[in-house]
Amino acid sequence: MPKPVPDMSTLILANAMRVFNAGARHGLKAAGGTVGAKYSKAIRDMYGTPGGGGRPYFHKKLGRVVISSAPGTPPAKQAGDLQDSVGFTFGRSAARNLQTGQFAKGGTQTIVQVFSTSAYAPEQEFGYGGLPVRPAWTTAARDMYLLSSAIIHPTALMFGEAERAAAKRYAASSPLPVTIIGQQAAIRP
Repeated sequence: MPKPVPDMSTLILANAMRVFNAGARHGLKAAGGTVGAKYSKAIRDMYGTPGGGGRPYFHKKLGRVVISSAPGTPPAKQAGDLQDSVGFTFGRSAARNLQTGQFAKGGTQTIVQVFSTSAYAPEQEFGYGGLPVRPAWTTAARDMYLLSSAIIHPTALMFGEAERAAAKRYAASSPLPVTIIGQQAAIRP
C-alpha cells in the first residue's frame, strides 16, 4: 500500500513556512545590522555638530576655548570623544511567548543594541549635578524620518529579499512538489 500523500494545500503551506522562516532568519539579521548602523550614525552625527548658543569655556584636553551647545540641544563636538564612543551590536536570541513568558519553540528575535562607551554620555543626555540636559539619543529616537527610513523600509526589503532567495533555493534544490504531484498522479486510478 502506498504512503498517503499530503494534499497540495498542506504542501504549499509547508513550503511557504520554510520560505517565511528563511526570510526571518536571514532577512531580519541583515536588517538588524542596517538598523544599528543607521541609528548609531544618527547619534554620531548629532554628537558631531559644532557648538553654538552655549557658553565659552577652556577645554583642558584641547588646550583652547570652545563654545558649548545650548541647553536642550545635542552636545557640541569638542574633542570627538562622545562621537567616537557610539557603537552597536546585533544578534539573535530566543523569543518568549507574550502570554506565558516561556521561550517560544523555534522562535528567535533580532536584537539591536546601540550604545556609548563614554561615561559622560548619560550625564549629557539626562543632566547631572547642575549640568543642563543636552539630549541626542531621545532626539534621534523621536525623529519619525529616522524611524521610518532606518527601520521599517530596510527591514521589509531585506526580509523580502531573503524570502525570494529562499524560494529560489528551495525551488532549485528540492524536487518535492514535482515528486508529490507525480505520486498523486500515480495513485489516482
